[in-house]
Amino acid sequence: MASIPDFWTEALEVIRAAPIAYLAISSGKQPTVRAVTPAYDGVTAYVATEPRAFKVRAIRHNPLVELIHHHADFRHLTLRSRAILVEDEALKASMWGRFPYDLAEFFGEGGAEYGLMAIQPFRIELMSLGDYAASKPPRVWRPG
Repeated sequence: MASIPDFWTEALEVIRAAPIAYLAISSGKQPTVRAVTPAYDGVTAYVATEPRAFKVRAIRHNPLVELIHHHADFRHLTLRSRAILVEDEALKASMWGRFPYDLAEFFGEGGAEYGLMAIQPFRIELMSLGDYAASKPPRVWRPG
């Protein structure tokens, strides 16, 4: 199992309080941001998506993404990551019930149009307004 940041408990507080995250992707010269609601397994975020969605086409072109959760108390969690499209049907099935919403509402009961993107971070940063005001650097994790 991959290591997790020593601040991961606080990061999970931010994720739970702000389950809608913002996924920054780039296709060509123009960056784009999409609102997503990921599910987590350790530090890997999973995003359910329609397989023909723009974000899927964009990560095929450039898999480098950032995922940001921003809490109302001005803490934010940033995952600088590589996105991959999950082809493993067993993994897709195991993630189906782990999202904070019912995937069947979007993909039907059988999930025929269910695609899954894995967001695998190579840098995680947790920052708060209080830390910034106190001139404290963000807390940073990289896999080791």
